[in-house]
Amino acid sequence: MKINYSIQKGKTNKASLTPLRCRITFEKSHKQVSTGLFINPAYWNKEKQKVLYTSENSEYVNKQLSLIKQKLGQAFLMLQIQEKSFDVDDIFKLFKGEDIKKEYGVLATYKQHNDYYKKLIGKDIKEVSWQKI
Repeated sequence: MKINYSIQKGKTNKASLTPLRCRITFEKSHKQVSTGLFINPAYWNKEKQKVLYTSENSEYVNKQLSLIKQKLGQAFLMLQIQEKSFDVDDIFKLFKGEDIKKEYGVLATYKQHNDYYKKLIGKDIKEVSWQKI
């Protein structure tokens, strides 16, 4: 997983501040989201991915960027521990505190249904009944 920050020079507000965006990249797919932070574009250091210390709110912005990176890293590690497949959207959902629900297609749903009933053979249903399903 890679996390990059960038400024949007085309969206400068009345105070001449530009929004900072966060780009999460994982397995050749990416998601770009807003950080909610605004900075003066003259103080942005692209190589270091932080605000220069000559800015008045540089310490606050740099701490927030570090915090976002840490939380995204935690979300990534939590998904790795689960040992299930995941993508960039799952990382972002976990970062935001949302539930990660996989949407299954028709065939996957039928397979899941059949596997569930196959486990019930000899307990609740007979094999003949399972074959009819």
